[in-house]
Amino acid sequence: LTQNVMTFRCVSVMGRAFGTPLEQLVSTPRATVDPASALDLEDRDDDLAPRPSDPTKVSPLLTQVPDLPDVEPLESLMDAVFENASGEDNATYRLFMQVLGLCHTVLIEDPEDGEGINGIKYQAESPDESTLVGAAGDIGYKLVDRTTKGMILRLGHPKRPDDFADAFFEEIAINEFDSRRKRMSILIRRPGGGAILLCKGADSSMMQIAKKDTSAAEAR
Repeated sequence: LTQNVMTFRCVSVMGRAFGTPLEQLVSTPRATVDPASALDLEDRDDDLAPRPSDPTKVSPLLTQVPDLPDVEPLESLMDAVFENASGEDNATYRLFMQVLGLCHTVLIEDPEDGEGINGIKYQAESPDESTLVGAAGDIGYKLVDRTTKGMILRLGHPKRPDDFADAFFEEIAINEFDSRRKRMSILIRRPGGGAILLCKGADSSMMQIAKKDTSAAEAR
């Protein structure tokens, strides 16, 4: 946080978690003690030593181990997105990737300089936005160009670069993120035709509109 740097760790889609296993994220290295500064317990007063009759109290936080869900590697999400294209679940995974790769205000600074995320330097209003766009590129939805008319994503399984194909998504309208709504939305026309409203935001903002009877005005 002091460096204002964010890293994409884990994501949950359709009840499946992908990314770094949670036990690795919550585990912390054991503290090390410098022998030169350590106390010599033999020199301590006997009154300071615990007596056998004294019960030892252990914090419940140290004994409670949370049930962590199984986390699959990101390669599994790549396979879910690009394999079995006709599957209903796979269509949902691709829709999620469209939100990740298109629902943002990220701009491209120097697409030819070979620097930045995925070889492209992104200009974003916040570190989390550039991190999510970078993660989309790692999974196979790479933002390679943006104009006033729309965005171009380079689509394809990262392990099969020969199959990459560029797709243009027309930007019809956008409602940028603000502190009151705590979400943003973008209206996109997909390459095959048909418009779709993509939205992302804080859980407190999104859950209240994530229901079938939500009107278009409420979703925006």
